[in-house]
Amino acid sequence: MKEFSIKEQFALVALDGQNSEHDSVAKKVAVRGIAMAGFLQKILDGAAKDNISEISAYLREKTQKVQKMKKKERNLTEWETAQVLTEQNVLSKIPDLLGCDMNFHTAGVSIWQYKCDEEEYLKITEGVRAEILEPGEVSAETICLLYLFRECGCIHDIFSIREQEQMERRLIELMTKEPLYKAILETEFHSGVSNTYVAFVKKKSKLFQNPYLQGVNLAFPFFDRRQAIFIDMMTLKTNSAERREAVAQYLRENGHCCEIVLRGEEHLLKIDNSYYKAWPYARACRIPVQGVELLPVYQ
Repeated sequence: MKEFSIKEQFALVALDGQNSEHDSVAKKVAVRGIAMAGFLQKILDGAAKDNISEISAYLREKTQKVQKMKKKERNLTEWETAQVLTEQNVLSKIPDLLGCDMNFHTAGVSIWQYKCDEEEYLKITEGVRAEILEPGEVSAETICLLYLFRECGCIHDIFSIREQEQMERRLIELMTKEPLYKAILETEFHSGVSNTYVAFVKKKSKLFQNPYLQGVNLAFPFFDRRQAIFIDMMTLKTNSAERREAVAQYLRENGHCCEIVLRGEEHLLKIDNSYYKAWPYARACRIPVQGVELLPVYQ
């Protein structure tokens, strides 16, 4: 089985579910992350891993370059990366879930999104989860992936809020022991995106702080990578199980992989590689239209 580079692993996770034809804030940041992954790979492949001052200077230079990427450069990076992964049969294009929304579906609008092979997606994300959440050594490759996930807002797709707190403490501990990890995690490129479009998760009143590492930013930025959609269907005299099954069947007919999964005591819809809640809802047009709204569920 092929071993993917840091750039390829990150691209598979970051591009999953992103519109393949049009820009969004989340995709812009994801493509910047793909470019940054290439620079991180050069650091890990280099001989001078112990020269931290040189590495820090290199990272500062490359983060500034990534922040200033123009649309033409981003489009080329996205196209080249997607082409390589598509040829390896681990990335494909499928109908965008947004195309199932009542407004888009009735208008006959065709929208496409990237989809990562489910087995590879789980292999990458579960591998990172296991290494950072369980005792033992953490590889430089995993640190690089966590750094990229953090900067591109993918953390909330992979880790629960409690796991994010655990991971944050673990990263701070690792930074005190490994100067290379500290140099990588101290840099940022997500700040290159206008703060107008960036909402930071505020689940805690105060982020965990280490008195020996003041100023090191370990807040995990949140970019809304998925959208809620509304599917018009009859909901009167139906129970929740019947509505979920009807929605799942509708999505399968429209080219999506959909299954009903139990998480704790709650039933969710796993659509492609993402999770959603299905709520009965009525959208106001000239007359109320009954249906189901699918709301993204983050970890």
